[in-house]
Amino acid sequence: MATVRSILSIAANERMHLIQFDVCSSFLYGKLEEAIYMQQPEGYSDGTDRVCKLKRSLYGLKQASRYWNKHFGEFFFLSELGFKTSEADSCLYIRDKDEKKLIVCMWMMD
Repeated sequence: MATVRSILSIAANERMHLIQFDVCSSFLYGKLEEAIYMQQPEGYSDGTDRVCKLKRSLYGLKQASRYWNKHFGEFFFLSELGFKTSEADSCLYIRDKDEKKLIVCMWMMD
């Protein structure tokens, strides 16, 4: 949230235009890089001790934000478009081209 407040301050100071949008079910788009297993969800148990292997990221998964951020950056080719990831916050992308600044900041809620 500190990054979002900083970006709002910079935008106000430099009279930048702001656009905000929500991505519904964003965490479900993250692709897992390792095998993650979970217990059967309550109400879906078949009475065995079997577990479920996740194919995609899931809300409540500790890695969900990281996977969504990575998927977002790859899907929109941010590095190829000249964006650089902030060293302080991996959810902050900045492009400074022809004296025009474009900042993409993601804030993810679980």
